[in-house]
Amino acid sequence: QISDEHRLSRRMSFYSIVEALTKTLKNVFVPYFSHFMDLSISLLCSDGPAGTLNRKHRKAKKRKGAGTTSEASVSCAAASFRVRCAVVRAFRELFVHDTVGGVVLTEEILNKLRAAIVSFVLELSSLPDNIQEAKDWVSCVVEMAGASGTDVFWKVLNEDLLMYTRNQSAGTRYLALEAVLELINKLREDFLVLLPETLPFLAELLEDSDRYSTY
Repeated sequence: QISDEHRLSRRMSFYSIVEALTKTLKNVFVPYFSHFMDLSISLLCSDGPAGTLNRKHRKAKKRKGAGTTSEASVSCAAASFRVRCAVVRAFRELFVHDTVGGVVLTEEILNKLRAAIVSFVLELSSLPDNIQEAKDWVSCVVEMAGASGTDVFWKVLNEDLLMYTRNQSAGTRYLALEAVLELINKLREDFLVLLPETLPFLAELLEDSDRYSTY
């Protein structure tokens, strides 16, 4: 039986290769994403295989504080988080280079990806030292909006992000706000249709006493 450590190591290698190939071959490699799309979405979802390992990670950290777990358990679960970050980076390259007219990024796939990628903000904000990973997530969200090319998708994506600006975690609010601001920079005048629903959330954040989500 394959150990968790071995499985995670293979997945990390796989998605690192996928990211590199997509950067190099661009839209030539894009169609191959269809062969592992379901697995990739599952890895990002909280009820997917990586989500299961991530829950182990949180439990392991608590047990570690009580001196009842091994370093190997914590290391293995931390590796599952790094795999998910690698998946996000791979999808970012997909969004950048998908110029084949929705062959891979169908409406159904985009909506599944939106739900999985946006919710990953909760994992990022729960760990304080993931600055680069957070930047990768924000750029992935923005490139996903660009790849969709429809205001219907932008509206739902923006709504998802805005709801996270009301999260109890200051880190989550901050990252969601960063994504919204970058979305504005990406869409420019196209964002005007989303402005009426966005302004009330921004007004709430101006009253936020936490320094991470006030400007």
